[in-house]
Amino acid sequence: MFWLSIIWRISATGKNNLRLSAKDERRIRNLLSEYEPGKNNDEFTKKWSPVLDEISYQVYRSPDYYKKIDPEHGTFLLDCKNTQPYAIMVDEFAVLIYMKKRHLKLKLATFFDFEKLDGALSSFDSGENMVLKHHVELRQINGRR
Repeated sequence: MFWLSIIWRISATGKNNLRLSAKDERRIRNLLSEYEPGKNNDEFTKKWSPVLDEISYQVYRSPDYYKKIDPEHGTFLLDCKNTQPYAIMVDEFAVLIYMKKRHLKLKLATFFDFEKLDGALSSFDSGENMVLKHHVELRQINGRR
């Protein structure tokens, strides 16, 4: 739910490139308004399981990779404009969010080499799986040394 809250906030502000579809924005807003962190969410899970079952994401962590992109600024946000899956990078985390299972088959436009990595999918039920990659590995994937 954390990453969904981040992309919803990015989209809702309208100040960045990332803009969720109206349907996705509404769906995430409804999920966030009913979810209660730290509490028993059995009723929530039962009610929203058709939606939650469709959503998955990949999280990549690359310490110091953001310094390669923008060495003068520590904290920053980058997003991929209006594509599926939705892609964001916040500091050392790159996150690809799939709102439908069929989106897993879509080819992501270039997003800082992360589209070339295989990462375990995370979901509401499975919890978060994070892939750790160092920026040297990412350069090698992209053919740069």
